[in-house]
Amino acid sequence: IREVVVDFRKKYDTGKKIMADGAWYRLYVKDASRELTVIDWQPVEMSAERNFFMLHTTDLIPNTYFIDVRVRNGRSVNTYKSTLTFNIVSDVTVRYE
Repeated sequence: IREVVVDFRKKYDTGKKIMADGAWYRLYVKDASRELTVIDWQPVEMSAERNFFMLHTTDLIPNTYFIDVRVRNGRSVNTYKSTLTFNIVSDVTVRYE
């Protein structure tokens, strides 16, 4: 189980983090030009200090995974593609840092 912290920053002011109460993530893999959804859109949690979500990796098969983030900002909704990419490997002796 991994905790993924999502930082949202104010536009044109990269030093200022903001809390987002309308954010979602999805996990998928790519197969040629197709995107195969592994986890459909789920809400990003909000604590007093940060936005985050918990990702259970034990059920994932070896592959390259991608995470998209969707954020509601007023009346508009923006989707950020391939915000995070990671690999699940089958050999426990292989480590990616």
